[in-house]
Amino acid sequence: YEIDIKDGSGNVLRTITGLSVNSWLYSAANQVADFTAQLEQGDTLHLSIYQMSAIFGRGTGKTVALNL
Repeated sequence: YEIDIKDGSGNVLRTITGLSVNSWLYSAANQVADFTAQLEQGDTLHLSIYQMSAIFGRGTGKTVALNL
């Protein structure tokens, strides 16, 4: 799997690669590095999740907005 963390305009702030499981923890330190503050209740996290394939490469992905 790969995950793109995006800002509200769709710009990629961070790409997480090499995930071999279907979960990942977005640490407070990474949130501050990406957004200058830790995400809080009422914020929205935009991300795209991709499954990787040896044949297809990076899949088409699913983009979601998570309301915290």
